[in-house]
Amino acid sequence: MKHVLLSALLLVGAATVKAQSPIGFGIKGGTTFSSFSRSQPHTGSKLGFTAGVYGNYSFSERLGVQVEAAYCQQGGSFTQFRDDTRFGGESDFFTRNVTTSTITLHNIEVPVLLRVTIPTQSDVKPLLFAGPSVGFNIGATEKYERTGEFESGDGLYVTASGHRNVTSQYNLYQFGATAGLGLEMPFFGEHKLLIDARYRYGLNPAKKTFSYIDFNRVSSSLYTDSIFFTVGFGF
Repeated sequence: MKHVLLSALLLVGAATVKAQSPIGFGIKGGTTFSSFSRSQPHTGSKLGFTAGVYGNYSFSERLGVQVEAAYCQQGGSFTQFRDDTRFGGESDFFTRNVTTSTITLHNIEVPVLLRVTIPTQSDVKPLLFAGPSVGFNIGATEKYERTGEFESGDGLYVTASGHRNVTSQYNLYQFGATAGLGLEMPFFGEHKLLIDARYRYGLNPAKKTFSYIDFNRVSSSLYTDSIFFTVGFGF
């Protein structure tokens, strides 16, 4: 009987320690919606996905910090008009064309977020997130479609498409500021389900120099801003 009581007390104690543990971790994944923006015209957006892990530490019932590491597809799209005939020379498909490109930045995103839990009477807890993030560009790809006149005056227009690696054209480090909100709720016993939506504002250029008319005197930087919708499973 003593052994049974001792075992029961140990189990209760272990469950209490686990319930009171300030450390949590989990996995998450979802969708990204990114765009190139700021000063250059003819820029647009692209869809992607994200997947990664997170860990959090609670200082109190309401306040904590969350650190994440996730693969994220970011980037955007743009249209570029090229006309080398303004400098002289023949007009053909290669010297005078219009190119529409979609850029996918393959980033490892590491945000460090202040996490605020809003207490409620139910098991569903609203959350607020805010903090800095840094992205490490591990690759960049371009999917393009280019249209131009085959030769000057022949009236024959040609469209070509393809893919290419453009990693060297984009910054290795991309810093941002992130803010968002979410919901945390019990899921399968002691596990947790985390749903959140957040916005990432790019603080430094993803691409330092870009001109929509392919002319250095009309150029500026491209920044990437992103919206994330994710679902996480906490342990």
